[in-house]
Parts: sequence; C-alpha cells; structure tokens
Amino acid sequence: PPSRLDDAAYPTEAKELDMGDEADDNLCTVEWNATAGNAAAAPGSLPESVALPLGATLAALSGLFLALSMVIQRYALAYPTYHVNVIITRLPRPAVWSIGFAVYFAANLLFAYSSTLTPLTLNATLFTLLLVWNLLFSRICLHERIAPPRAIGAVLIVIGAAISVCGTPLNARNDFGPDDIADL
Repeated sequence: PPSRLDDAAYPTEAKELDMGDEADDNLCTVEWNATAGNAAAAPGSLPESVALPLGATLAALSGLFLALSMVIQRYALAYPTYHVNVIITRLPRPAVWSIGFAVYFAANLLFAYSSTLTPLTLNATLFTLLLVWNLLFSRICLHERIAPPRAIGAVLIVIGAAISVCGTPLNARNDFGPDDIADL
C-alpha cells in the first residue's frame, strides 16, 4: 500500500475554471490534489519516518508556546504598574502583551505546519497538553497556587493524551476528498 506521503495515495482531479465571461479561450484546466495532506508530499518532502516524530514534536511544542503566550499576556495585563519587568529590562505593558501575541501567532504556525506532517488526531492530542503547560507556566511565572483539582485535572489530561497517542493508528486513511465526505 502507498505510504501517507506517496503521490499514489492522493488522487488528483482535473477541474475547469471559468476565468471570466469572455470567450471559451478563458477556460483553463487545472489539476488539483484531493487533500491538503498532499502538500506535504511535494518533491523534497520528508520521509514518513522523519515526518511523524517531527510533526508530533512540533505539535507538542506548539501547545507549549501557546500556553507560554497566554501566560505572558496575563502577566502583562496583571502587572501592577504600566512598565512590566521582563527578564532584565522593563517594557511598557502593550509591548509585553504584543510579545505574548507574537508567541501565540508562532505557536499557531507551528501547529499548522505540524498538521501537514502527522495525523490530526495525534496533533490535536499533543496540542491539548497546552492545558498542562499553562498550569506549569502559571505556577512558575505568575506564582499561582496549584489547587488539588487542577493537579488532578492535569494528571488526567496527561493520561488521556498518552492513551490517545498510543492508540493513534498510523495506517488510518486520511486522504478524504469532497466525494468521500459526501458518501459518509
């Protein structure tokens, strides 16, 4: 069977696009892939033995950075003065909040790229660990108290993520086109 990144696994269809109301010479035929997943199958793409662990790592890191971004923004908004202490300097509150937003944006870019490398079920599970990261960053950066229900919730999230990751089928079909979705 073709691998997830094999071109044979992603059928293409020819579609005619009307480029305007003028003569038929404005009709053109384009070839498009039936799934967004084939974007990862472009020439020079990573072999699946590399793509899967890299995608999983990037998904986990995207959750970590998203949690960090939220804590940075909360830190900026909750700081008692307009100028916020950041590492070895003081910055205006909007600048610190903007740094948090930039980290948030980067985390989402990481997640989007990781989604081209691994199954979405695996990505979503690893990304959900952001709740645990948020708890840890809140404790470290904001000195929030970790109440027992929060600690229990974090443990349950990690257990659920581990079960989900271990149960992710690596050979599941994930190349559904519009016709396949309609048939469901």
